[in-house]
Amino acid sequence: MTVGNRSLAGQPNLPYADFQAYVGVDSFFECTFLDRTGALVTPSAITFRLDDLSNSVPMIPTTPITPTGPMQEIQLPATALVMTNQIDGSQICQCYITATLPDGTSAATVAILELIGVAVPN
Repeated sequence: MTVGNRSLAGQPNLPYADFQAYVGVDSFFECTFLDRTGALVTPSAITFRLDDLSNSVPMIPTTPITPTGPMQEIQLPATALVMTNQIDGSQICQCYITATLPDGTSAATVAILELIGVAVPN
């Protein structure tokens, strides 16, 4: 996923899932950070949060990440990927990622994650 100024260009976030993940399994987002010219840039700060849109429940509060370069992997821990209602087969979640760029501007993007509830043997 590219984190840039897509929303400033008027491009909508689409209503279908960008990613799928299973309950109780770590999930990863690969992010590439770009400046307004489209060049790779290392942000000075990154935060993300995860919310269950199906049930309006926060799953992971706003969490800071130490930037390591223009490409960053964000891990959603298995302990946070749980179904709000155990009877549902899946739920739609939103991962909101923000970055502060070196020039002081900020960029944000939203990724839609479908969390799939399946029986996992112990």
